[in-house]
Amino acid sequence: MKEITIVVPARNEEKRIAACADSLPSSKFISQHANLIFVIDGTDNTAKILEELKKRKEASFEIHSYDSRLGKGGAVEEGFRLAKTGFVGYLDADTSIGVGKLEQLLRKLLEEKPAALIAVRKRICGRGALRSLAARAFNSYANLLFNLGIGDTQCGCKFFERKAIVPLLPLCTKGFAFDVELLWRLKKSGAPIRQFPLETEEKQGGTFGPLDAPRMFWDLLLTRFT
Repeated sequence: MKEITIVVPARNEEKRIAACADSLPSSKFISQHANLIFVIDGTDNTAKILEELKKRKEASFEIHSYDSRLGKGGAVEEGFRLAKTGFVGYLDADTSIGVGKLEQLLRKLLEEKPAALIAVRKRICGRGALRSLAARAFNSYANLLFNLGIGDTQCGCKFFERKAIVPLLPLCTKGFAFDVELLWRLKKSGAPIRQFPLETEEKQGGTFGPLDAPRMFWDLLLTRFT
């Protein structure tokens, strides 16, 4: 029986989803130890591409599509509820974290069995100065508000013991800032959070827009003080 479920939230990812669905099963370790669930709430051909790929390659990953907008956090929650394994986690669809690095993280997860093991980007190859500055500002703001002590709250690669994370759901934050609320609730529960530093690569084509950044700052204020 597999021990890990990897949830991939995918909204309007038709340009990048095939690379993600191809790369993860290419690792023998990941195929042996992890189930893969795609949660889709977009309006493009992401689900169709996955269905065709699954049929053509006889892949075993699950595809769950929703007509209503879930938000990234909401999509991850849905995946966690569907999971049956002892460990659950989520991974961005952009393949910015190579399969080799992901495999290293998952090996550590199974060997040491921490309540939480999260990727922390020590370097992002190809990221522009303005985007880097904004990311550092948000991380500082999040750590100041919630006293997390986390080097990178927003890396889309986090894994948890299912028994530690499911009782903390549902989250109030359904958008891109959900990571912070999740980590905050986990810390308040007393569960230790382990950090796994790695290098990633900046990828183009995501759905993060100019209005999402101020919304994330606002969501954190609402989460902290309401």
